[in-house]
Amino acid sequence: MKKKRHIVIVTYNWPPRNASGTHRPYSWAKYWIKNDLRITVLTAKKKVFDQPLDLNMPLIKNVKVIEVPYNQTFYNFLDKFLRFRIMNTFKKKIKNFFLKKLGSRIDPRYLWRKKANYYALKLSKDADIVVSTFGPSASHLIGYDMKKFNPKLFWVADYRDLWSQGYNNIFSKAHVSKIKNIELLSVGKYADLISTVSDHYAHKLQNFLGVKTIKVTNGFDLEKKIIFNRLKRKIVCPKGSMKIVYTGIVDLKSRNPKVLLSALASLYKKKIITNNTVTIDFYGSRIEDVKKLAKNPIYNKFIRIKGHVPRKIALKKQINASLLLLLESSDLSARGVVTGKIFEYITSGRPIICIGSKPEYEIGKILKETGTGRVFTLKDQKRIEDCITKTLKGNGLYYSFKPNIKNIMKYSRKNIALNFLKKLP
Repeated sequence: MKKKRHIVIVTYNWPPRNASGTHRPYSWAKYWIKNDLRITVLTAKKKVFDQPLDLNMPLIKNVKVIEVPYNQTFYNFLDKFLRFRIMNTFKKKIKNFFLKKLGSRIDPRYLWRKKANYYALKLSKDADIVVSTFGPSASHLIGYDMKKFNPKLFWVADYRDLWSQGYNNIFSKAHVSKIKNIELLSVGKYADLISTVSDHYAHKLQNFLGVKTIKVTNGFDLEKKIIFNRLKRKIVCPKGSMKIVYTGIVDLKSRNPKVLLSALASLYKKKIITNNTVTIDFYGSRIEDVKKLAKNPIYNKFIRIKGHVPRKIALKKQINASLLLLLESSDLSARGVVTGKIFEYITSGRPIICIGSKPEYEIGKILKETGTGRVFTLKDQKRIEDCITKTLKGNGLYYSFKPNIKNIMKYSRKNIALNFLKKLP
């Protein structure tokens, strides 16, 4: 009997961790197992700092999942400390403080590598392929450990986000240099293939690491019939108030809704809209910066803070929105960013207004290709005002919303996973 090829997926993000990075490796395991393969997932036992932990996705039949506990005295204390609700406000500040002072190794997830070593080396003896997906960096370093132990193993280093090149705005130049060296000596020296979410990232990583790099984008995991039924719904101007929905992280440095709020404030001052004409509902567990904006009486009338809700409810809110708000950075480093969120939005069947990115960036290209939304930069307040005014009359984003089902289906996670599998030996 022929031995089945054995693929090990090394990923920190795995259910029940409710993070966009969870869906990527989950979809690979889900569709690869149906191709006469053995699939093992090596992940970590989740902690309080991994919250929210409410992503209840079905167990995948015949996929073995190894959860590695990485208990340490300090992090056991931290785990209990962060359970207090009063600390939720300060978690991000605490993390950023230690990151700047002590570097990436203060991240408790770094310890996962050491604890996973026993399982990783044992799996490397029997595996044919290991696919590690970043982040945290421990994922790639575990892949590196496996490759060094068994040089015949084919190692794919997957980048949903950049590693050392994504730290330039966080750490000192000296510390970034150290991280780059680690990345070059591990992925750059030992990886057989690199995969990443966009053409821009692929070009950047191949130039930096000198390893063949392919694009394996993010996507959605829905049947064509469901998407078609959502997209064929008639888009009409809402009666009462226009409800703009945002689900995700808000960060005033990189995902900032301020220009949209300023546009609405300007329309209000001109008496084009009233108090309840347009509202923005913010859903998510990391929206502390929205609370800061809500303290401003000029913006407050448009903001509705909803907080974290289960994924099913968030998806329902997206489907029933008047418009969907996507926030991204206009920084050059964000040129290749393709979040999983954009595909959730596209398959919701609602027009998308993207604030902060640029039309020539990957996000702008996808929205144009799929006919599902428009991009506005942080300098486009007047254009945003004009767009909202026209949309309220039934034109604007409603008129330009012309979904291209053929182009949309290119981003089916099933298709992406199977095409990715064809690139593996």
